[in-house]
Amino acid sequence: NEHKHDVCVSNINVYVKSNNLTGATVPISIAWSRIYPKGYGEINQAGVDFYNNFIDALLEIGVVPLVTLYHWDLPQGLDDFGGWLNVSTTDAYAIYADTCFGLFGDRVCFIYLSFI
Repeated sequence: NEHKHDVCVSNINVYVKSNNLTGATVPISIAWSRIYPKGYGEINQAGVDFYNNFIDALLEIGVVPLVTLYHWDLPQGLDDFGGWLNVSTTDAYAIYADTCFGLFGDRVCFIYLSFI
């Protein structure tokens, strides 16, 4: 499954330039399961590469990504073990969040959770 960040960034670029929004923030959501397919364990490097490329491309056109780390996308591997009712899910989220802060935190603003 090939993901094309360049198509999305191209559309954002047209919108930013046509509306004089350089320096604006654009909300994006990082899919937990794209970083940790099971919700825990081994990092998916292809997912990390996708977000690194996407974030860098947004910054190149003068847009600051405003990142949501969780927006109702609990990885199936965690849901199978009880989801948020299982304390191990909060432990896995802490690891996921720490990973994202380490990988992307130098270039983005973070919103930790979104329940709206």
